[in-house]
Amino acid sequence: MLQGPLPSFSSKSLIQLLLSNNNLTGTIPDSLAQIRILKILDVPNNNLSGNVPKFRSSIKVEIDGNPNLHKISGSGGESSSLTSGAPSPPDKLSIVGIIIAVVVIVVAVLIACSVGLLLHHLKKKNKKKFELSIESVNAYLDEPQSLHMSIQALKTTTNNFSEDFILGKGGFGIVYKGDLNVILIAVKRSISGLMGQNGL
Repeated sequence: MLQGPLPSFSSKSLIQLLLSNNNLTGTIPDSLAQIRILKILDVPNNNLSGNVPKFRSSIKVEIDGNPNLHKISGSGGESSSLTSGAPSPPDKLSIVGIIIAVVVIVVAVLIACSVGLLLHHLKKKNKKKFELSIESVNAYLDEPQSLHMSIQALKTTTNNFSEDFILGKGGFGIVYKGDLNVILIAVKRSISGLMGQNGL
């Protein structure tokens, strides 16, 4: 709740002057700009008027909320907007950052759409390939749950009746797994020595 004008500061050892939210009047003294070690001048929300002295760029100057205070061009400091409530214009760095962000978002959306279309295409292609495989199997069907194929085709699908492909052994022979156009099948190979009394 300080009132009245800011005094002329003769001390050269002032580092920070924090006087925000008071009822100070008058101008900001030029003597403040002459203090070499001053780092922060913080006087927002007062009744200061006149022109802001020219401060070095290393000094942080906060003067918002003083509608009668005017900044002289080139007065330095890091003062925010000088007119109460007036928005500061965007700087070039902010504009470049926004443009880069928009470009990145657009590229990400395009990549996501491309990946989605590619996956949809591959899924459709695999479904068609599966349907063709079913048709090729149906071409061999002679009766339900039975395939009639050449012995060479059976050797190919069971890796020449490899032991690694054996699923089990029973009274009528050995059952092998087979791969017929990406469809798993079971191949029963009857061996006369294993048939025993189970019939031909």
